[in-house]
Amino acid sequence: MVQKKTFIYTGIFVLLLLILLLFPFLDNFLSLQAAGLQNNFLNPIMFWLSNIGSGIVVFFIITALFLYEERKRRWIIPLWLSFLVSSIIVFALKFLIMRERPFELLSLHTFKEFALWNSSFPSWHAAMAFAALPIIDKEFPKIYLFWVIFALLIVFSRIYFGYHFVSDVIAGALIGYFSGFVFLKLWKRQKKRKTNGTNLRNKKLKNKKK
Repeated sequence: MVQKKTFIYTGIFVLLLLILLLFPFLDNFLSLQAAGLQNNFLNPIMFWLSNIGSGIVVFFIITALFLYEERKRRWIIPLWLSFLVSSIIVFALKFLIMRERPFELLSLHTFKEFALWNSSFPSWHAAMAFAALPIIDKEFPKIYLFWVIFALLIVFSRIYFGYHFVSDVIAGALIGYFSGFVFLKLWKRQKKRKTNGTNLRNKKLKNKKK
């Protein structure tokens, strides 16, 4: 089962990576289409999603979720490491690439101003929302689908307002998800090693008593 999941995750990662390579050719078109959907009904909903989907808000929501149940608190460290590493990668790429946002390049209407350093590629919102997915899948499988839908709505809101291109959110999602997946695997391996070490020590103590 574990190998099957790993194979599926790897396949999804490779597929999204291929899509990411092709999307720059479609980015402008998709951004214009998304901007064309703006209306008085959707705007406040998308604005709310965009704000609540901030990396800082996501950090506190997920942390509170894992703090709620005592036995799940041990996963907070890999969760935080996932957030930290994906954030470092995202902002390093932002500084290196300095891609203009869609509303700047395509002269779209927007509701927010950004600092000059806060460039478009990749999306930090997407990275933070997707970094939690692998660990949520393991510890909170019942809400996994809800979080996937929530994360997708967050990234769509970023495209909707012209804050990001589609390739920006795909890249951010890949960075976040891959960071979460790696730290989940490393943490599980460390726990298994620790458990095996404890069992071995207990076995040696029993043999000595005999």
